[in-house]
Amino acid sequence: MATLDLLPAELTPANPAPRTALIGASFAAAGATVLVGSLLAMYVDFRANALSSDQEWFGSGVKLELAQPNMMMFTLVLSLFTVAWSIYSANNADRQNAYVGLGLSLLLGAAMINQTIFYYAQSGVEVATPAGLLFYAVTATHLLVVGLSCGLLALSTFRALAGQVGPGDRAGLSGAAVLWSAMVLLYCVIWYVIYVAK
Repeated sequence: MATLDLLPAELTPANPAPRTALIGASFAAAGATVLVGSLLAMYVDFRANALSSDQEWFGSGVKLELAQPNMMMFTLVLSLFTVAWSIYSANNADRQNAYVGLGLSLLLGAAMINQTIFYYAQSGVEVATPAGLLFYAVTATHLLVVGLSCGLLALSTFRALAGQVGPGDRAGLSGAAVLWSAMVLLYCVIWYVIYVAK
């Protein structure tokens, strides 16, 4: 039986790369967005109810300073550029720059995790209060997303070191970038709602 070819042979790729990693990372990014977004909506609702009844949201001993969250924001925004640099380098078969970009991205992700843990120790927020419970629920869930993003980026880095990432197959690296970008955008919302608006 004859088959009908809709595209000429020169337009049909000989061996199309599977996009499983990219699609899976996109679903993970959507799930992380829904999870953190719903926790953030609960935080805003509880805070609005507390403030409308003239209650203090955080206790008097809590100091939510803005210096560390601003630095975390700058760190994550900078990491967007290093991840994009890695994809650009991998697309152009420039392995050295791809390695440097991936390494810097992982370093910036680890720095963000370190800054968050330091901020937990300095803020004085107690888990026993509703404000503290929701504060830690939102920020620790986002911290988990940061850790998962770093893990996926580390896996892509190991694949790049093994020579499996290049111009023809960068779906895994692009998937890691999708999850990384969603994580950064989530932190932008958290930064404004929790740290700036207080």
